Amino acid sequence: MLLIIAWPDYKTNTDIAKKLNITPVLDKMQDYRRNWMQYSNSMPINRLPKIIKNYRPKGRRNQGRPLMRLLNVCDQNR
Repeated sequence: MLLIIAWPDYKTNTDIAKKLNITPVLDKMQDYRRNWMQYSNSMPINRLPKIIKNYRPKGRRNQGRPLMRLLNVCDQNR
């Protein structure tokens, strides 16, 4: 299918992806994260990825916005 879109048409990436019948990249990323979370949750508790996912640092951080973690990003995408 030939799709010709000029710059002044103001089409979003999601509109173009729908016309071409392809999955948007953000959806693929969310699926990948969701699959990884399910996979890491099914691991035994002594596996390193599960230990890292459940790690909670002790102590205090400097002032400022805390860094984003994988679990925070997955919660935002729901």
